[in-house]
Amino acid sequence: MKTMKLAVLVAAMTVAVGWWMAEARSDGTTQTVPTGSVPRFTVQADTNCVVDNLTGLMWARDANLPGGIQSWAQAVAFCKNLNYGGHNDWRLPNMMELFSLMDMKYTRPALSNTEGTAKWKEGDAFKGVKEYDVKDKGGVCYYWVTTTTEGEPGGAWLVTFFNGSINRENDNETTGAGYVWPVREVKDKKP
Repeated sequence: MKTMKLAVLVAAMTVAVGWWMAEARSDGTTQTVPTGSVPRFTVQADTNCVVDNLTGLMWARDANLPGGIQSWAQAVAFCKNLNYGGHNDWRLPNMMELFSLMDMKYTRPALSNTEGTAKWKEGDAFKGVKEYDVKDKGGVCYYWVTTTTEGEPGGAWLVTFFNGSINRENDNETTGAGYVWPVREVKDKKP
């Protein structure tokens, strides 16, 4: 039954992320999708943050800002208390927001470069993206999202940039471990 629920969730997320990236911001307001020569990501050198020009979300440039894996509760608290790049309204992303970073043309990691034209390489636009490490979780690295399983609050979800797959932490969310990639809304909606 859980496998069927997961398959339905993945199918729904694929459709929803496609729609969301094309037409809407995470707060429900619509936006015009950039076209032409606008890069996918804009690195803000003065803040060490990256703006996703498709979604209007701002991400920490360092995809491993805490420097290692944390429990879900630690990840939520880390983002809530983070003062980074001149901003203090960081949070853990939801599943759709983290999926929105992915470019499924690529694996290891499923992420494009700054221009959105080729596979990501270290430092372009992000650094420290974890996708595979033999020391963590048996090889494949996962990032926490705020999304939890309805009716099972002990089941928080994790997403991997190894190949774009998702995993539900079966343990109590305070005992599982994953990476943290903080996000925030861009208030002025300009990169």
